[in-house]
Amino acid sequence: MLPKVSVIIPAFNAEKYIAETLESVLSQDYPNVETIVVDDGSTDRTPEVIVNIDRGVMLLKQQKLGVSAARNKGVNFAKGIFILFLDADDLLEPGCIRKQAQFLNNQESFGAVFSNARYFSEDESGKRNIWDFPVKPKRIASLGSPEKNQWIYLNENPTPMGTVMARSKQIDEQGGFDTNLSGVEDWDYWFRFGGRYKMAYLPIPALLYRFHSQGLSRNEEHMRSEIKKLMAKFQSTSYFITLPNWKKSIYYLKNGGNFLLLDDANWAIENFSLSIKAFPVNPWAWFAFIGTVLMKRRAKKVLHRLRKYIP
Repeated sequence: MLPKVSVIIPAFNAEKYIAETLESVLSQDYPNVETIVVDDGSTDRTPEVIVNIDRGVMLLKQQKLGVSAARNKGVNFAKGIFILFLDADDLLEPGCIRKQAQFLNNQESFGAVFSNARYFSEDESGKRNIWDFPVKPKRIASLGSPEKNQWIYLNENPTPMGTVMARSKQIDEQGGFDTNLSGVEDWDYWFRFGGRYKMAYLPIPALLYRFHSQGLSRNEEHMRSEIKKLMAKFQSTSYFITLPNWKKSIYYLKNGGNFLLLDDANWAIENFSLSIKAFPVNPWAWFAFIGTVLMKRRAKKVLHRLRKYIP
């Protein structure tokens, strides 16, 4: 018998999208899928929409505790050998569950497998625009061993939720999502997971990530606050503390660039200065620091143009 795959979907006021999301799961060509939706205190018709679908979807309910608590609750009820987390407004690509489950079933040394994502948006007429997820394939493919994983995840999150299928045994050993984080909890989770287990890259389309203004990741003020919390958490780990200074310098440089893109020039300057302090001969750190100080208003545009050259 094929291993069961549990798909866990946290949902809050998702009545507009949840039916299409569930259809992308229920229409998969893998015969042993358990679909779990955890309603996180919705005040709209989300639970009713799920019940009306009536195709074996497990509906769990909780008061409004946040997406991390919802995912953790789903894990507690999941019976699958493999687990895939999916957001309530995103869509799975056809055939992805079968291909990822077959990979993990045949490659027992890997704790998780991840694949490609694409963005999509819809205009007022319902016309759908689709484009590639803006993460360099080389960066994604370099994930693998725990040592490589943690360095990649320290600097960026190349695996959107819905692209990663993991073994339930390792998820149980790893522990849950951090309920003190919102919008970056997946980044933190895979940083911790990747530091313990091997992860494999399977180059297939796995996820359509819905791009719209209501998403947490589009709220820059919220994201600035949450990323600062996450960075503080990363910097307190033994992994970060023991990094050589030149690597810390690269980390602070990239961190500053991220805040510059989030329109927080002051925090960007702080990180660029930390990059210089960690490794004073890093020329990119000096360039970023001086350039941002002199051209605060234009620095974001300049960074967009130079980003592909920054290591």
